[in-house]
Amino acid sequence: MAKSAAEMGATDKEVARRIRKWLDAYQRDIAEAIRAAQRDGDIDPAADPDELALVILALLRGAEALRKGGMPPRAIAAIAERAIALLPRPQAA
Repeated sequence: MAKSAAEMGATDKEVARRIRKWLDAYQRDIAEAIRAAQRDGDIDPAADPDELALVILALLRGAEALRKGGMPPRAIAAIAERAIALLPRPQAA
């Protein structure tokens, strides 16, 4: 998808439509996982799950590009750990 988006997304409307549909579904899946984590008390319930999902999607796609570009797995793991640490936690009672 990333290659299609980069190579044809700006010039081919059908490719752009399919990429957008795929990204929207990916974001929805992540947002649902965030909602589940909010219900479980792992993520602040006041946080916007759709907004967080978009941030996570960007981090995932960026990490994928970095890995394909030769970034070592330990660096990708560090990115993932730091991203998890940035998620908003519930306030202590």
